Amino acid sequence: MKKLILVLIPIIFVVISCSSDSSEPVVSEPESENPTEEEPIENEIYFTLNVDNNYYSENSESWLVVNDANNGDVLDYIQIDNGASVHFEKPTTTAIHDNNISLINVRNYEGNTYISISTFSSVSDGSIWNLVSGTPVDFTSRGDAIGALKINANNLNSPASYTLSNKYGSTLSGGFSETTVNQVTNIEFENIPLYQENRYLFSIYDTNGDAKYKFLDDLTDGATISFNSSELQSYDEIVPLYLPNGGEYFCNIVGFEENQAYNEGGGYLLNLMLPFNNDKITSNNINLGYLNTLDKYITTLNYTNGNFDYLFLKYGDRPVGFQLADIDYWNVDVTNDAINNFQYNGPSSNSFNRQSHHFQSSVGTKDVDYVEVNWNLNQGKYYYDYNYELPEEILNKYPDLEIDNLNYEGSSFYLHEYNYLEYIDAKYEEYNPDFLLDREIISIKN
Repeated sequence: MKKLILVLIPIIFVVISCSSDSSEPVVSEPESENPTEEEPIENEIYFTLNVDNNYYSENSESWLVVNDANNGDVLDYIQIDNGASVHFEKPTTTAIHDNNISLINVRNYEGNTYISISTFSSVSDGSIWNLVSGTPVDFTSRGDAIGALKINANNLNSPASYTLSNKYGSTLSGGFSETTVNQVTNIEFENIPLYQENRYLFSIYDTNGDAKYKFLDDLTDGATISFNSSELQSYDEIVPLYLPNGGEYFCNIVGFEENQAYNEGGGYLLNLMLPFNNDKITSNNINLGYLNTLDKYITTLNYTNGNFDYLFLKYGDRPVGFQLADIDYWNVDVTNDAINNFQYNGPSSNSFNRQSHHFQSSVGTKDVDYVEVNWNLNQGKYYYDYNYELPEEILNKYPDLEIDNLNYEGSSFYLHEYNYLEYIDAKYEEYNPDFLLDREIISIKN
């Protein structure tokens, strides 16, 4: 009996245990009817490019490349054509980012390949650029000649530079001759065309850099007009120009009447000094002359001395002056001439509003297999070191586009009143060519 009890005890324990387990059913976690969904990522357009239908020439291919302004990494790129409208997108962010935008054009011409790259740094997110075709210059014809004249300018004291013009530009003559006796010069102009617009301007600079002029009116066919130095007048307004020793210069002042459109080849020539006349003017100070009877001007000055080049171009009123005194100040000391790590020491950023740096390479033989690459880096007052990378697709398509082979050619500093962002706006965003007419540039060649 004792044995039976010992056998039953384990059996009763097992039964009780099973009964206890089955008294509480197992509850499994129900599957969610609405699983958590990730929120969709919104994109924003960070750069847009619109291209005119006739912006690029035939036999050319063009690309747009966007680099990260912080590290130079390629963010986006695309081949572009005339009439294209390109939009680049990225995830929306509240942070403000800048990009480096490069426009690449590859042009084939008579066996030669020309690759030009223009890179613009610090282009803000949301920028919209428009590549607009330029408007052809409207040249106003002076009409056909209705006769011919002869003009004699007598008793001139040491003339160095002189011109004859009407409102449509330089008056082409059949020739002229100079006769100098006892330092007094007579000038004869032969076969000067006479047009319906029969008013002419004679302007002259002597060896001291002083300017005089005379208007010649009411001219008739076959007439001989003579005058002497005592009839010459001084200009109404004078702008002094100081030229450093050495170098050569080209200077041209063109005046226009009221309601007369600007015309690069037209207007009265108030001043014209060509490099081959430079040695005739012994003074470093030249008085540039302007007339109150004329409504507006185009003033051009180009001065070159060694690796220094100064270009001044102004439309409208006469200039106040020229920043041409201290050439040595504009030295550029390049410490690294590689485009991917370009570094230099130069003029203070307070002296200019924007800058560009030019790199170039060339291989092959002209009209056979010649390839020339030009790359311009454009920035504002301050230079930032970037890595300018190009996509492998572009490098593979144009194997001669080797960044490591580019040579530093020189730098240009823009002294004008408008700054880099205003320049970008007028050139690419709200296209305004009139805003960009005036230039004052100092270029230092390597």
